[in-house]
Amino acid sequence: MTRVRGDYRSIWDPLLTRFRSIALPELGFMPFEWDDVCCAHPTDWGMTLNKRRGAGILYGVQHCWIRRAFFNDLPLSARCEWVALYWNQYVIGDRLSQFLGQSVSLGDSQDVQDIGMGHMVLAIHFSSGQSVVIKPEPFPHQPYYQQLLQVLGCRSIRSHHFSGDFPIEISEWVPGTTVCDTIFSRLDPDPWLVSDTMIRQLAFHAALGDVIGREDRHLENYIWDAQSQAVVPVDTSVLFGDGNESWVFEYVAGGLAEWAVLAPCVQSPALFDQGKAMFRSMYQAAHHQIAQQMGPIQALTAHYFGTSAGWRSRFMQDRVGVPAYLTAQLARYDHALSDWQRRWQARIALSHAVTNGLSLATFPLLHMYHLAHEGRGAAFFLHAMHQPFLAREWQQAGLGDTQWMRGNPSPLTEMM
Repeated sequence: MTRVRGDYRSIWDPLLTRFRSIALPELGFMPFEWDDVCCAHPTDWGMTLNKRRGAGILYGVQHCWIRRAFFNDLPLSARCEWVALYWNQYVIGDRLSQFLGQSVSLGDSQDVQDIGMGHMVLAIHFSSGQSVVIKPEPFPHQPYYQQLLQVLGCRSIRSHHFSGDFPIEISEWVPGTTVCDTIFSRLDPDPWLVSDTMIRQLAFHAALGDVIGREDRHLENYIWDAQSQAVVPVDTSVLFGDGNESWVFEYVAGGLAEWAVLAPCVQSPALFDQGKAMFRSMYQAAHHQIAQQMGPIQALTAHYFGTSAGWRSRFMQDRVGVPAYLTAQLARYDHALSDWQRRWQARIALSHAVTNGLSLATFPLLHMYHLAHEGRGAAFFLHAMHQPFLAREWQQAGLGDTQWMRGNPSPLTEMM
């Protein structure tokens, strides 16, 4: 089944070529082929990055931008034609009408954009002025999380999960840019782009994320609404994650959690220590604030999850208002932050080497990390999975010793 009628080779061929130049087939990160772009599959929603799962393969901003461009660079009529393939299957029209409180059709849209990273997430802007975000989603966690934010007096968005054979999530579209794009909009991030307000809000969300076991807390999953000076969490798909604390170390040490807001300050020890102290103080205060609201939180959890609320409530009770847990998490964060600072220096060394002419053509792991670092606070996330091979490439590329890889042992090492 063809996605769109018409010849769009002039748009797609250059994108296929560009993506091929940053694909990493040696690692299992494959390029897109013509059939991936032009042919739809019955259960497909949109194009997804084609990489081997469970192998620690990372993607970068460039991969996401090109994947989106296959859709976003098409004329609006072709984009609507693409979406129409799934409009009936996912019962989008009826579900949108229920969410918006009025009947809408794809023909009412002024713009349709893919705003996802590894897979398609649709933002639809209607002529009525209303805008929504739609994505396939098996878990009903985001609407619950947004209501939880209301209980805690935080900025939230309206969201609804529709179950069935083709479950989707429809949410209110949030104006602004991701925190990641806000901070890393320049090659050398400016510390003054990081406001105290942003740090405090992300610290609060870090505490809440720990209490509720939220995964995928990288800065692309937070929107910065500059007008209201509010951080808005999005894509809260996985909550109550089993073993979430074990992953906290690697996410923070790899620059892919809320603490990465301090990345622009790493080169200034005084600014970094100041930001770290502010984050730490707000993190502790957030734990106390959440503990004070556990009554309404428990009621919301019981209302939302019914008979399966019990274990979720116990999950939170084991963490919130428990001094030993708070102490252990702060110690874990300190441990991870010191590892992240070491990795950050290695990231800078790799970036400078590439700027000065180092070719990564024969170093697939270094190439993967270089691409994964661009425009983000990331710093060798999950490097323990690749350590012997990465160390060999590092030395062969003439980048110096690998002592930074032997920093704090990651609790993930035993899990992998």
